[in-house]
Amino acid sequence: MAERSRAGQAFRVWDHVGTVWALVMGCARQGTPLTVRAEGSDLVFQPAVLRVAAGSMVVLTFENNAVFSHYFILVNSDEATLRAADMTGMYAHSPLLPSQTIQDFSFTVPSAGTYFYFCSFPGHLAGGKRGVLTVQ
Repeated sequence: MAERSRAGQAFRVWDHVGTVWALVMGCARQGTPLTVRAEGSDLVFQPAVLRVAAGSMVVLTFENNAVFSHYFILVNSDEATLRAADMTGMYAHSPLLPSQTIQDFSFTVPSAGTYFYFCSFPGHLAGGKRGVLTVQ
């Protein structure tokens, strides 16, 4: 009988651990929601302009409904620097997202200013796969 009681207590402890883990993961996913989409064979992000408050935690949903794989990379650079593939000012990035997949990731936006997001897959930036994040 005592073993059953201890097993029941152990189960209750693991149940509480699971509850705490769910709460932690839920808190980690809170933030300003933004969604960026890639559609069809177009080399554009939708929307091409995002706005968010400075210092915000962002939960970005990257929906790749396109026929190609894509990256989402957020940098503090101008287009000339992007063409030179200078990634020194990178703030956030996604893994290479295959066609017909969705990826959520979070990051804290930097201070007020204009930032750029783009796809670094060969030829995609030159084809227009870029956008602007305005932080106010």
